[in-house]
Amino acid sequence: YQFHMAAFFFLSGYMSHPEKRSFIRTFFDKFFSVLLPAIVTVLFGLIVLWLLHLGNYDITLSAWEFPGWSQALRTFFLRGDIYVDVLGANWFLITLFGVCILNRFIYLLTYKSPTYHMLICAGLYIIGYVMVDMGHIPHIGMFPLDLVLIGNFYFQLSIQEYLCSENNTLTHKRNFQ
Repeated sequence: YQFHMAAFFFLSGYMSHPEKRSFIRTFFDKFFSVLLPAIVTVLFGLIVLWLLHLGNYDITLSAWEFPGWSQALRTFFLRGDIYVDVLGANWFLITLFGVCILNRFIYLLTYKSPTYHMLICAGLYIIGYVMVDMGHIPHIGMFPLDLVLIGNFYFQLSIQEYLCSENNTLTHKRNFQ
């Protein structure tokens, strides 16, 4: 659990280059490229589960019985519960959207200071693990706050690594010109 989650957010941060986008642009880019496909996939999965339910096959082929549309939609959008077994990995995408937005917000809050940004991310990482340890996992809508706080640390760590390697490359090129 810890390795693949950390690796996913580390690689996502390394590839994202958030310093090149505004908060609004980041929000819309990530909404259309990460969150919307995750939501559509879950809704499609719920339709399949509902069709299985109509034929009384939902219990046979899934660990979940279809709870009804209002319950399924309410728990998905308010708590992030995904009733379709094979779509359980969609929490990665939902959490990634939360991580991207939180990270961009911290970036604006720290006046683009990498040191303060990393310190805030480290503090939030600790808070995320305290939440897990206490068994108290609050959600902001469909976003699990503990995972967003923990994932944000790895995301920012990779951005720091990318920026440091980019600065070293520029310095190295300048020395040889």
